[in-house]
Amino acid sequence: QATPMNFLMMDIGTVEVLRGPQGTLYGRNATGGAINVTPARPTEDLSGYVNFSAGNLGTYREEAAVSGPVIGDKLLFRIAGMSEQSVGGYARNIATGGKLGTCHDSGARGGLELRPGAGITVRLEGSHPICRNSSDFWVNRQPFSAAQLALNPDFANYRISYDPRRPALDFTPEDRQDDKGVLLAASWDLTPHLNLRSSTSYTDLGYQRLHADCDGTQIPTCSSNRSDRSRSFQQEVDLKLKTSSLNWLLGLFYDNDLATAKQTFPWNNPAQGYVNVDDFPLPNGTQTEQISRQRTKSIAAFTDADLKLA
Repeated sequence: QATPMNFLMMDIGTVEVLRGPQGTLYGRNATGGAINVTPARPTEDLSGYVNFSAGNLGTYREEAAVSGPVIGDKLLFRIAGMSEQSVGGYARNIATGGKLGTCHDSGARGGLELRPGAGITVRLEGSHPICRNSSDFWVNRQPFSAAQLALNPDFANYRISYDPRRPALDFTPEDRQDDKGVLLAASWDLTPHLNLRSSTSYTDLGYQRLHADCDGTQIPTCSSNRSDRSRSFQQEVDLKLKTSSLNWLLGLFYDNDLATAKQTFPWNNPAQGYVNVDDFPLPNGTQTEQISRQRTKSIAAFTDADLKLA
């Protein structure tokens, strides 16, 4: 789950910690267990809350939610939002004086729950978390060799810091994450013992890493810019039978994912006019790229049964 954890922990209804293989109910990545975090559901009575908390490193969190009826007990709503920022940072770039390790997460989730008849429930939910931080940096703690300094004489003109809390970087990194998701879920009690459930979801996860320092020093060589996007469509249909002696589940699952990524490395050393990489001089303005595209489709059928013998 690539969605920021600060957002996932907003307005929680229930948390389940399940040990052992959970592939039947939670998919192919749950062989060791699963943590099932469920958002709070709409309520029949008007209710809400506002929370505020503070911590070290200039950390503040605000969270609020409101829930209640739209049309009696037939149509309910719930809206929640949060904002968390850590403005103090846990490191400082001694080359620029800028703070590192800062973050600002915010997001909103809204939902409607329709109850058109006895035993029928339809839920529509949407979410939109946004994350900004300057935590994606690293420090080169290995000194340059004599051969590297000989190939790049300008490197000797810059100070090197080996302190991860006080690095000397010529670029200030910035990470941006912008996610969107929608869920349509329906449940229908066909009989007192037989339930049909459908779940349809679409998520669009976007991530950008800007101005990441390639060499982890103040030496001007290159910055790395990366852009990732992951779009996923999932459909699941379950039929569940529950009696005094038998619990039986039969389900179908379909997943269609498209992940794309592009990373660029612009090389530039104004004083030297080039950057020598592995005895190969790259003129200023040279840009290398890494591009990937991956399509994944999954189809599964599953069943699970528990029989009470005594």
